Amino acid sequence: MLHPTADLNLRLQAVTEALASAQTEAAVFDVILHPAVDALGAAAGTVLLRQAGQPELHRAASAGYPALAASIWQGALVGDDGPAADALARRTPLFFEQDRALARAYPAVEARTGTTAPIAATAGLPMFLDDHPLGVLVLDFSEPHTFTAEERSFLRILAAQGAIAFGRAQLLRSLEAQVAHRTAAHAVERLRADTLALLGDALMTAATPAQVGRATLQQLGPALRASGMMMVELHGEQISAPVWWGEVPAPLAGLLTADGLPLAALPVLQHAREERVGCYLPDDALPPTLTPRLSTLAVGVEHTALPDGTPGGFLITWRPRALGAWTPGERGVLRRAAATLGLALERTHTAEALHARSLEVERQNTALEDRAQALHAANAELDAFALTVAHDLRSPVRHIINFLGLLRSTLDTTATPRSTRYLDVIEEAAERMRTLIEALLAFSRTAQQPLHLTPVDLDALVTATRVDLAPELAGRDVTWTVNALPSVMADQDLLRQVMTNLLSNAVKYTRGTPDAQIEVRAEARGAEWAVTVRDNGAGFDPAYAERLFGAFQRLHRQDEFEGTGVGLANVRRIVERHGGHVWAQGRAGEGATFGFSLPRH
Repeated sequence: MLHPTADLNLRLQAVTEALASAQTEAAVFDVILHPAVDALGAAAGTVLLRQAGQPELHRAASAGYPALAASIWQGALVGDDGPAADALARRTPLFFEQDRALARAYPAVEARTGTTAPIAATAGLPMFLDDHPLGVLVLDFSEPHTFTAEERSFLRILAAQGAIAFGRAQLLRSLEAQVAHRTAAHAVERLRADTLALLGDALMTAATPAQVGRATLQQLGPALRASGMMMVELHGEQISAPVWWGEVPAPLAGLLTADGLPLAALPVLQHAREERVGCYLPDDALPPTLTPRLSTLAVGVEHTALPDGTPGGFLITWRPRALGAWTPGERGVLRRAAATLGLALERTHTAEALHARSLEVERQNTALEDRAQALHAANAELDAFALTVAHDLRSPVRHIINFLGLLRSTLDTTATPRSTRYLDVIEEAAERMRTLIEALLAFSRTAQQPLHLTPVDLDALVTATRVDLAPELAGRDVTWTVNALPSVMADQDLLRQVMTNLLSNAVKYTRGTPDAQIEVRAEARGAEWAVTVRDNGAGFDPAYAERLFGAFQRLHRQDEFEGTGVGLANVRRIVERHGGHVWAQGRAGEGATFGFSLPRH
């Protein structure tokens, strides 16, 4: 039978592993709550969570016998005089070991709930993410319970780990929302660009308007989630549809005949021609007389016009109303498609039409440039957000490491080899997390640090960097070849980061090479300097060269070569801020060459 302390350590190890894969707040609470209840033999457990702008502590999760604690913790306020608020205000766990000890300490609890607390012992542990209070982890016991030092330490660490995991889950949810928003926006922009590109190609290659219309409808229909589409031509007061796609509803079937229909037979089309605006049903507030026999469909109508402004016809699409309203992006796509079809109805590619297309392309380029600037600004905000998050995560990780030290001291000579090994695993993971946080901080600061361009002697910079790397070379036989290096205009501190990363990588990845060789050289290439660092170390698979300069991208396992995967990403960011670019060449087992360019001022 396991010693109680060892059992708690095993449970803590299991919680640590489970939290690593918990992606949502609910999953985090489920991971920490049930082990806490089971480990201490509690009758019930509850997680009370703060919500922005709300005075009450929200019950986020519970386990055991909900009826036991429902009346005690229901309606607890952030600022009241109850035990939950007290634990948050005092930032310290509260333990009540004897029968009715909680009720005696906080008589207002029973007065507020109007019932007698059916609990004998209680533990309330506040959860903080850095200095931000998250909530309280509560355990209720049906019998008196004496909390040992090991149990108290177990609960404190459990609450701290839960707070960190909760913060990570919140961050993940926020990032997923941002990614979803950006993905949706990109999809709309891509749809518009693809549609315009398709229509442009069709205008250049199609011999008839029917060919243009057929290619257009086949592209637009699926993209708009449509059941069908029509390209309608207008001849005076008569309309017909020489081209259609999908299923045609009965009210529009007459358009497929040779004679077509009078325009007055479809009032919604007549309205679109007279008002020169698009019509979307049921979204637009149109009189019922304009939309007879279309009550089950969501219909979109855009008018097409010849280059001289004369009405030429309509582009119509429809789908079941259950699929939802027409979005602004979908309307924009249909509107642009209808405008381009107007050129096809002219059947000639005049100089004016080509000029109009040129202007449209220029406008699209401007829009894409604006979009790129907006994305650049959004990325800058994300960098600032990452910097803030990394700062906020520093303290909880430090707390984990400190509490592990306390736990080791508490266990002292009673620790078993297995529990010691588990503590070592937790400590190594925490140290790894601290290293990643520091790397994230360095990566974020690189984007925000202003450039101070001054003449920098690359030769002296490489010499100083080699001095810094001397401890890593102790006991090794490394041959250095440093060719004549120029003076460049750069930010000296940032450029030193570049050289430190490249040279330290060369030192690290030649660790297993008996006759290690590292070469640094520079050469003029037109208007720029090309600086390279070559080694004969482990190398890499050239198929993955594009991944090398991405953040947190690694081609080797951690047990082979240590690192965070941020160094080369920092190199790329710094070099690009200087107006240069980076590259890498190599083969597995044959060494690697990393290079960057800088403008020659």
